Amino acid sequence: MILVIAVCCALSSRADHQLLSHQHCIYNDSLADYVTEKLNILPAGFKRIVIDPGHGGKDHGCSSATVLEKDIALELSKTLGAILQEKFPTLQIIYTREKDEFVTLNKRIQIANDLDADLFISIHCNYVKESYVSGTETYVLGAGEHVSHNSHEQHSRINENEFKEILYQKLENNAYVKSLDLADKIENSFSKMRGYRSRGVRKAGFSVLRKTRMPAVLIEAGFLSNKSDKALLNTAMGRSKIANKIYEACNYYIHSLHNGEYELHKPQVVKYHPIVKQPIYAVDSLSPPIIKKIFSIQIAEYKHIPKINSKGKWETLADVNIIRKDDTYKFIVGTYDNIQDAIDRKEELIDKGFEGAFVIQK
Repeated sequence: MILVIAVCCALSSRADHQLLSHQHCIYNDSLADYVTEKLNILPAGFKRIVIDPGHGGKDHGCSSATVLEKDIALELSKTLGAILQEKFPTLQIIYTREKDEFVTLNKRIQIANDLDADLFISIHCNYVKESYVSGTETYVLGAGEHVSHNSHEQHSRINENEFKEILYQKLENNAYVKSLDLADKIENSFSKMRGYRSRGVRKAGFSVLRKTRMPAVLIEAGFLSNKSDKALLNTAMGRSKIANKIYEACNYYIHSLHNGEYELHKPQVVKYHPIVKQPIYAVDSLSPPIIKKIFSIQIAEYKHIPKINSKGKWETLADVNIIRKDDTYKFIVGTYDNIQDAIDRKEELIDKGFEGAFVIQK
């Protein structure tokens, strides 16, 4: 059996995709210690991993100045493949592309299925207009009526019935269970990377996740729209750090196959940043109701509504709300269901001149 890994960069926020909350209690020991202490022994029958660098050729993916997603995805994929090959000498590493060329989605899927890969990993990068948003996301197959109309990643709308039909097929060889397990381990590994942020395990109906027969994940390795993420992704040293975190998760995942220790979680589904007016979908009927906390940033407070200069630091604020409380007027910016997103926005506002900005909970 072959394992396929795809690496990509996304152009826009996955605003309508569903997020599976972290399940970082799978293991208590340090992942780094685990990786160094355990031998890199392949389970019986585990032979191939397919790594899929997203985009390529005429398909640039997203971009930030001269930095193109297709280039980052290819370099990061090769770095990951080299590490896996060094650690597992008998493992076959296959790439869906090894140079800057356009490869159709169907061809990528065919490569993985024809080789009977044991794992499929697709590598991408993210991009959103909010430059303060940062971090990684790992996708598994999932259903949902809402998909991002701005996303440049090719995906198809998949309803619950279609999802169940595909899921039954993947459950026959535990592909779906294993995909969830690997995705959780990857995001857990990213969360331990200093200066980098995990945005969690998410689900979507991407073709490479829907049509591949083996365990498959799609990794959004960072935001090219974020200065820090872009700096890390655009250097060999940064890509090496990211690739090593993916390897550590893969090593732990592969080792767990020896004893069938992969786990199936029943994660909750929550909405993605930025908040959109849509219902919250549960993974299944057993999922408990989600109690949401909403956060914003207060940037100013006055006894009267002052004359605001539309130029300068106020010019870029398109989401300001003025709330009157007693005899004061509070200037509130943004609405977030994730406190880290609110903190990131607060730091951006402080840099723009709103020194007294602070996070509030509504």
